[in-house]
Amino acid sequence: MSLPAVAVGCYAIKNDSILLIKNYRGWDVPGGHVEPGETPADAVKRELKEEANCEADNFYVIGYLHCRQLVPSAKYPDESLLVIYSCYDFAVDHNAKLLFETTEAKFVSLDEVGKFHHNWTDLKRKLLKNAINFKK
Repeated sequence: MSLPAVAVGCYAIKNDSILLIKNYRGWDVPGGHVEPGETPADAVKRELKEEANCEADNFYVIGYLHCRQLVPSAKYPDESLLVIYSCYDFAVDHNAKLLFETTEAKFVSLDEVGKFHHNWTDLKRKLLKNAINFKK
């Protein structure tokens, strides 16, 4: 069974730091919904640009979340995927105005991401570990 990817997230890592964005939920990794006609890779590239003024081309899948709707939704299929990417070679324009949903973007030490992230869980810590180990 092939499940549609409806959302993406990205662990953008550089110099022992991770790129976080601040939105209405708090600090988080860049990401969002896959738009009609987009691939998940297209979506993660667009979301990085919109949310963090980040230009990147090389992404690596480090995991995914299999989502199953508990309450039927017209917006989402009953089952879908949230694809988690990492990237290591990117540029952030800190002087440009943020384009979408976010009020701030910054780098946080890998050791301190749990202090900033609005909902840091063991699963997200494991995904970060995967992103760090993938680069090695």
